[in-house]
Amino acid sequence: MTDFDQYAEHRATQRKAVQDRIGVIDILSGEEIGHLANISLGGFMLITDRHLDLNALYQFRLTLTSPINGASNVDLGAESLWCQGTTVADTSWVGFHIIDISDENSAIIGELIDSWKG
Repeated sequence: MTDFDQYAEHRATQRKAVQDRIGVIDILSGEEIGHLANISLGGFMLITDRHLDLNALYQFRLTLTSPINGASNVDLGAESLWCQGTTVADTSWVGFHIIDISDENSAIIGELIDSWKG
C-alpha cells in the first residue's frame, strides 16, 4: 500500500479532482511551488517539482482561475502528510491536511468544489 492509498482510506471527506489549473504559492517565499491535483474541505494533493518536507507546516495561497465571491485567492495553512514520486522526472505528489483556514476561504473552496461536475 502506498502512502497515497493509506491516507485516502482515512479521509473524512472524499477529495474532488481539480478541473482548473489552480496554482499554489508559498506565501513566505512568494514563489509558485506547484498546482492542485485534488481538494476537499479538509485537504488537498499538490503536484510539484520542489522538495517539500514531510510533517511540516506551510502557508499557501491558492490562485483561482475565476473569482468566487469576489476573491481570486484562498489563503490557508496546511501540514504535509505524505509524498510520492510520479513517472514524470522530478515531479511529486504531496498530500496535505488543511489546518488553518478562515470560514470565508473554506466557503470559497466549497463553492469551487460544487462548481465542478462529476
